[in-house]
Amino acid sequence: MASEQPTEGVSVWETLRPDFPVQSLQSDLRTEVLVIGAGVSGALVAQALSAQGRDVAVIDKNAPGDGSTAASTCLLLFEIDNPLTVLVDKIGKEKAARVWQRSFRAMQNLTEKVRALDIDCDYALRDALLLPGKILGPAGLRRECEARAALGLESRIVEREELLREFGIDRPCAILSGNSAEAHPVKLALGVLRRAQAQGAKIFSPVEAASIETGEKYAIVTTSNGHRITADFVVFCCGYQLPEFLSVKRHQIVSTWAAATKPQPQNLWPSKAMIWEAADPYLYIRTTPEGRVLIGGEDEEHNDNARRIKRTPAKLERFRSKLSLLMPQLDFEVDFAWSGAFGSSSTGLPMIGNVPDMPRVCAVLGFGGNGTTYAQIAAEMIANALGGKAEPDIDLFAFGEND
Repeated sequence: MASEQPTEGVSVWETLRPDFPVQSLQSDLRTEVLVIGAGVSGALVAQALSAQGRDVAVIDKNAPGDGSTAASTCLLLFEIDNPLTVLVDKIGKEKAARVWQRSFRAMQNLTEKVRALDIDCDYALRDALLLPGKILGPAGLRRECEARAALGLESRIVEREELLREFGIDRPCAILSGNSAEAHPVKLALGVLRRAQAQGAKIFSPVEAASIETGEKYAIVTTSNGHRITADFVVFCCGYQLPEFLSVKRHQIVSTWAAATKPQPQNLWPSKAMIWEAADPYLYIRTTPEGRVLIGGEDEEHNDNARRIKRTPAKLERFRSKLSLLMPQLDFEVDFAWSGAFGSSSTGLPMIGNVPDMPRVCAVLGFGGNGTTYAQIAAEMIANALGGKAEPDIDLFAFGEND
């Protein structure tokens, strides 16, 4: 039987994991908003709501920052998995344009938030380099760049000569974009949670939600230890690991692998831009502050931890082979290797909003490879909704739209 452990191996982030104080839930609780999940999504939602002065409680069955957050490679892109020109064919030109523009704004807002809150998470602005692949070849990349430019998104074509000079990459062309960043994902999540705590939020762990009752005035979550948490609103921020009582149709669980090399600052490309491919599955590469090269991808559609463990040596060999062809100046002596799982939808877009047939319950299901960017969008949308502000993009990510 397939294992449902979220991660395997030890990620590079675990060696630098900061301590985080939590409370134990010893009795029933009454709160205005209950956030279920203490990863980066739950952290951003809790911070946004507590900043409004709301009474917020956060629970997680694991330690804050564990699970998918700890397994993340934290390439923070405004570019989403489906290129703009591809997404147009899936959801239409108007909606695709709004999705990409909202993602662009979310990255700007996330950068502003990290700076304003003074989050210590190795946050660094980076360019992103998109290489041609099976989804978009050289001609497709040029059309993609034109489509982005028409929406005012920061992108330009890099020709072969510049690719060789600046990156040591021999490809016909690529798209170079700004407004992206990299970070230490666990430090980011815990840093944002600390700001939420300072604003009055309470963080309880380990606490597992076992069941939920919903009504017109409030929702009641019963924990696995029998405590009842009554809330005006409940927000699920559990990633793909949904409770049994919250089901979503037509989404897939995908396994992915990552590795971090030994430090090699002398071999890195000058800009340290993040690199990925217009392919499915795609390869992606970034650097770390200590000069490591982080490489990931090689996704497969399953959630079998034993299979992930068995496949890791072959995946590392694939990484080695691809990296030696793409950037032969780099060494691939690995210090860390890990794998994990994430949810995927047919459009690559998340689901954010009210859960059908569950009054006063909404969920953030960050499908696709842009989990942190989508988490920022979710925090904005939920804060707007509860604050009575207009939210023009609610239809883009509503349940049933992207499953």
